[in-house]
Amino acid sequence: MASSGQHALPQRFFSFFQHEITELQAQIDRLADLPTIGGERSDAAEHCLAAISRLSTEVKEASSYLPPYDQRTYSAAIKALQEKLQETKAAFAPKPKFSFKARKSPSAISLSDAAELAAQKRKAALPGSHHAAQ
Repeated sequence: MASSGQHALPQRFFSFFQHEITELQAQIDRLADLPTIGGERSDAAEHCLAAISRLSTEVKEASSYLPPYDQRTYSAAIKALQEKLQETKAAFAPKPKFSFKARKSPSAISLSDAAELAAQKRKAALPGSHHAAQ
């Protein structure tokens, strides 16, 4: 029969995880209010990313006593947080300026075709070739 200590660890981790997730969501939501000048917003976003990474590590380290279903649930919550952070960062990223892209014009003839034509011309130029008369 399982002891109460075995049930306490997953429950404590759940409480810890809920607190961390709630705090991270609030931090991500506050990114919009931070000024972009001086890099405050990008610093805060990096702080959020580091906290998400630490939380992911905590889940991996707790895998010895967490049921697989809980591990998947925690991993899905972390993935959702990462996506929310990416979306938030993308929403505040400066719009790219329009510029023409330099395009390399494709060669009128491929290198292998050019080599084939050169070989045919050399062959035609050989004495005794029936193509030389043309």
